[in-house]
Amino acid sequence: MPIDVSVSISRIDSMSTEIRKVGYASIAVIDLQDSGMVAIETISVTRDACDLSGAWLIESSEKEKIENLLSDKLLVLLGKNPDSGKKLIGNTRNQVFVSDFLEEAKAEAAQAMRLYGDFQAKNEKDYAAYMSIKPAERKLLPKVTKKNLIEPTFSEWPSKLDLSNSETEMANLGKLSQIDGTPAEMRKVLAASRLIQMLVYMWKLDETERVSRQYVKDDIAVETILPVAWLNKLDK
Repeated sequence: MPIDVSVSISRIDSMSTEIRKVGYASIAVIDLQDSGMVAIETISVTRDACDLSGAWLIESSEKEKIENLLSDKLLVLLGKNPDSGKKLIGNTRNQVFVSDFLEEAKAEAAQAMRLYGDFQAKNEKDYAAYMSIKPAERKLLPKVTKKNLIEPTFSEWPSKLDLSNSETEMANLGKLSQIDGTPAEMRKVLAASRLIQMLVYMWKLDETERVSRQYVKDDIAVETILPVAWLNKLDK
């Protein structure tokens, strides 16, 4: 089955110099509750870590406080009613979606596996051609060695995730679904934040595995702290 690398190609084309240099991003996970309360959890992402950095339960009427909390952050809205989110936070230009994260992560892994296969095939062809030459003549040519590379391993990315049902998603992935003692009002936002944190660490592991390979060169070797689809939503 052919590998679709269109997302990876698009990623390279859309990766500005600023995006390449981003070393920090903050994510706010937002749960708009029927009670009129808003649960918010923030996540701090750097090149080396991804930490849950704060949690708040606020009345939806406290617009200024909410606006200050969400300023300069990537926004993840829980629930299936986007209109409610727009009313609360106004401009949703910083809103990001887990579907974009998963799509890019899977495409990057597929691209890396294709590069590995291409490199192996070319090396085997070059080596066979080199060894077919008579030894006396071969001495006059640049030496070609057979590479015995270890196949890269990447995360098993799910096709989709429902962040509004993150406790179940975490349980399905074999992870702790909830933290004992978490207030009921904060359970959904905390579970979603922990799930996003897990995805970010999976992304970081895959990026390290991908760019460390000798056959990954030039723009394709650029490592980012988050998928470009998310970084492009940061305020410039």
